[in-house]
Amino acid sequence: MSVLELLGPEFALMALGFALRRSLSWPEAGWVMLEKLNYFILFPVLLFVSIVRAPGQVQAVAPMMLAAGLSASAAFALSMMCRWIPRIQVQRFASGAQTAFRFNSYLGLALAERLGGAEGVALFSIMIAVQQTLWRELARNPLIIATLGGLLWRALDGPLPEIVQSSLSRLGQAALPLGLLCVGAALRWPRAQQGISVGDRWLALGLTSIKLIVMPAIAIVLCPLLGIHGLPGLLVVMYSALPTSPASYVLASRMGGDGLFVAQLISLSLLASAFTLPCAAQSGAAARKRPVDVLSKHGVGLKPRSSQRLAGFTPLRLERLQICSRGRFWSACVMGNPAGQKIAQGHHHIALPAPVADATDRTALGAP
Repeated sequence: MSVLELLGPEFALMALGFALRRSLSWPEAGWVMLEKLNYFILFPVLLFVSIVRAPGQVQAVAPMMLAAGLSASAAFALSMMCRWIPRIQVQRFASGAQTAFRFNSYLGLALAERLGGAEGVALFSIMIAVQQTLWRELARNPLIIATLGGLLWRALDGPLPEIVQSSLSRLGQAALPLGLLCVGAALRWPRAQQGISVGDRWLALGLTSIKLIVMPAIAIVLCPLLGIHGLPGLLVVMYSALPTSPASYVLASRMGGDGLFVAQLISLSLLASAFTLPCAAQSGAAARKRPVDVLSKHGVGLKPRSSQRLAGFTPLRLERLQICSRGRFWSACVMGNPAGQKIAQGHHHIALPAPVADATDRTALGAP
């Protein structure tokens, strides 16, 4: 999947929401009700169904939580350093600092669904649940409640009738496009009453750069160190590269801060992410390749739980290597390549020779 295929539909829906908000004579209350419908009904249903139906073990999300928490903590620490930028208004710094580490959950879940389907949505929703640290807010957040409910239902292994599952799935399918329309509709560039000073411009640039450039770079470094590869690693990088949350404006306004300045930061972050997200997607896709993939460069073909024909090798000898990489097992067929085991060990994998492959493997490889 190319970057345009990945991000194009999401940004097209946000652009459509922006155009609809300004071309239709809908009252403001109409968009507010759509946002509430999506937040309290559609998105929780999507998260619950995705977690219940997700294949594999969602318990593997623990390293993702750690990486997401560390990258967000680093972004928070860096945002505090922006206080020392000369000639900034303290109120604008206090209001805008949150935009350096908060994220747009609607866009994140939409990208997770395109990258990994139900499994991607389940992993992403559990990962972002840990970001809610206030228990009072946790009890009110329908997205977190739906995530915990899905995990509990999955742990109990309770049956979900097909008619209920189908109805909930159809209802949840409306969440992502409607959420992106609402994100685009909320895009605005209001003019601050006191104008923007040079120091405040540097503040806006610094906070936006931390969110869209520094935070993804930290995640790219952390993922290999924590052993996060494949889809989980790509989701962590994409999470770190998301534009800031539109809810930052609501929080700043309620706390008596400079809501107009925060609205400008939100719009700037969303527009700039159209250029930074593709870079993050390419970096995350490169990091998605597991360390065992390097064996293919030395003539060792890899395929999960099965054998693969090795082009260019004469089937003089057939061995099966059970390669353990980050807790996941792969089966590698090595023909006429005695250095394969040394290559695996040289890249910190455990290569255990097993008996000669059975007839099924020989047939798949074209061996006599």
